[in-house]
Amino acid sequence: FSDEFNNIMLLAILVPFLPAASYLIVRKYGQQESLFSFLIYGKILMILFSSILAFYFYKPMPLNDLFINLAAGIFRGIAIIFVINSARHLPSSIFASAQYIQIIAGGIIGYIVFKDIPSLNVYFGSFLIIGAGLDASTQKLLNRGAKLTELLKQKQYSPMTVAEQVISVFC
Repeated sequence: FSDEFNNIMLLAILVPFLPAASYLIVRKYGQQESLFSFLIYGKILMILFSSILAFYFYKPMPLNDLFINLAAGIFRGIAIIFVINSARHLPSSIFASAQYIQIIAGGIIGYIVFKDIPSLNVYFGSFLIIGAGLDASTQKLLNRGAKLTELLKQKQYSPMTVAEQVISVFC
């Protein structure tokens, strides 16, 4: 927090909103659109924003870095297919956990590949993001448990049959 606030820092703060917005769009329109339309729209927007940034910050890339970026792009494309499919079909409480694993995996891979040790601010921010999400999913799970407990309460000496319990839970 000691550096002077500039446009790059503002961009770093605003960038996480773009994937969040894309996941919300996938959740809303995921059943109506095909998987390939999401990939094409996403790549078109990525090319558009990348070209705007490249206009200001372009530097020629060595050939071995180009191959590394090509391989990373292929892996990312495959991963995005899986992420979009999971966003379309999984419940939010399960899908959110995968997003938190990405935060942790990013730090681990950054350390293994680049020997980059994240700063204390990165650890603190990751902890806040994961903690806030886990709090929401835990609260949802606790509310569901309380509802099921109330639903399955039985009178003394007159228990419900298993079939009645199953019907009451799933209806």
